[in-house]
Amino acid sequence: MYFKKNIFALLLHTAILHVATVLPSPVTFELLDRECLYTLTPSIDCQIDYYFAVQHGEEGDYDINYEIFGPDGVKLISRTHERQGEWFFNAEFKGEYKFCFESSKKGLGKIIDFDVSYTCQHMKETEQTKLKNMERNKLLNNLENEQQETKLWDMLDDIERQLSLLERNLEYYKTRTKRNNYTVRSTTKRVFWFSIYSIFLTIAIGIGQILMLKFLFNRSRKHRV
Repeated sequence: MYFKKNIFALLLHTAILHVATVLPSPVTFELLDRECLYTLTPSIDCQIDYYFAVQHGEEGDYDINYEIFGPDGVKLISRTHERQGEWFFNAEFKGEYKFCFESSKKGLGKIIDFDVSYTCQHMKETEQTKLKNMERNKLLNNLENEQQETKLWDMLDDIERQLSLLERNLEYYKTRTKRNNYTVRSTTKRVFWFSIYSIFLTIAIGIGQILMLKFLFNRSRKHRV
């Protein structure tokens, strides 16, 4: 009984830790001009993961340009005419990394979701080692063999991967739904104005025909006289 309780406590504690790492809160901001966001890495040899998606664009334009700069100000990445992306790169140096966004067409505003996180090798190893040592000391007398421990960590890794995949899929469907709604509203508005123009054009043609018939009729009567 004590063994089962400790296993459950280990699973719950580690799952919460992994969820907090895998699911950081994204940032949503309005892009009117050039905007820059920053992340600070605490050490060298880190991996920076970033995700962005244009949720709304004026006049149906969703394209943006972005650049990434290292702590020394050197441009690391530059991309143009992007709408959505999920990438990672190796941050060799410790310090502040800058992500700058701007609209591909000047003057057209955008709404952007942005998410950035980093993982440093020594931090990951230190946290995992500390957690394993703490829990291992509690469960050392109750664990039957190392295979049970390996299976537990494999299960937690699988949960982490599934949660990450679920988050990205939700972001993708959210972005696609917003774009489709914007397209429907834009099309409805155009159909409405086209109908108004058609009505006025029909009325104008009718009035023109009446005036033309009246003119021809009056002219015919003058010739008879």
